[in-house]
Amino acid sequence: MLTLILISSNEVFSEIRIEINVDDKIITNYDLKNEVNYLEILNPNLADLKFNQKIKIAKNSLINQIIKQKEIKKLIKIDNNNSFVDDYFKNYYFNLGFKNEKEFEVILKKKTNYNLSEIKKKVETELYWNDLVYNKYFKQIKIDEEKIISKINALNDEYVKEYLLSEIVISKRKNNPMIMIANL
Repeated sequence: MLTLILISSNEVFSEIRIEINVDDKIITNYDLKNEVNYLEILNPNLADLKFNQKIKIAKNSLINQIIKQKEIKKLIKIDNNNSFVDDYFKNYYFNLGFKNEKEFEVILKKKTNYNLSEIKKKVETELYWNDLVYNKYFKQIKIDEEKIISKINALNDEYVKEYLLSEIVISKRKNNPMIMIANL
């Protein structure tokens, strides 16, 4: 394991260690801590987890992001001026409870070393990935709309929870299909 020590003026600033190597990309302990802080912005309940659990989630998040970006680049030419991505990004930070982009940026600077363009890249990666998965498997999806509507109508009005399609995982086992909700 390679350890780097960053020196600022005459003091030791931080110790950076390479934790993971995914293809030609490295993930350091600094990257993991930064990702943990970002994920806590997305889901404040992560703060309740033990540090090792947070690091494990951050590792998986960064590894998945690298893999997704690599696969997307193989299949799609990404246009940096995509209005759909821009609109989705606005909804993204709004749904996190931020009134505007500037407010989101202030929290990012306070809690992480990510900037808006890096977060937008993460969001863009997820959008393109979801699109790739959908386009690959949409013919295999069969939706019983009547059954879904009847279940929705049977729900108690006080308990309503929304999920993104990307959060629904369908697993088929022999004669026993199962639908799970992924807590992203």
